Amino acid sequence: ALTLRIATCSRAGRWGSLGGTHLGSARDVQERAAAAAVAGATMLQAVASRHRSRGQQQTARLQQPKAGGSPVAEGEVLIVRIEALTSHGHGLARVGESRWVLLIFRALPGELAEVRVVRNFRNRSEACLLRVVEGSPDRVQPRCPLFDVCS
Repeated sequence: ALTLRIATCSRAGRWGSLGGTHLGSARDVQERAAAAAVAGATMLQAVASRHRSRGQQQTARLQQPKAGGSPVAEGEVLIVRIEALTSHGHGLARVGESRWVLLIFRALPGELAEVRVVRNFRNRSEACLLRVVEGSPDRVQPRCPLFDVCS
């Protein structure tokens, strides 16, 4: 026989409780308990099938593709014009008709650069600088010959 302990919650009225797990209203608990008994499942299995954990909800939401998605694929090589610098010092370029944002490390405004897309996010992509096709007048040679290695 399946026994349930009904607890009272002062904020939300009557709630079902089984080992600290929120089960819903008393009527819902009784209905699910009866269905679980008929199906041969335990009450916790019946509850687990009905509710997703917060982590599962967030994972499912993040895995859903954004409407339209990224117009560039990871690994794709592009030639782009850098428009501005972000507050983090990345070069900002826009791609395609949607004006998709592409962030490029070590790129300067005004440069024409060949880049490789390394990661796509919901609203932007990140790319690495392969080579500078047309340099910016603001670009200078680093003082240290190891700048590219350990910067």
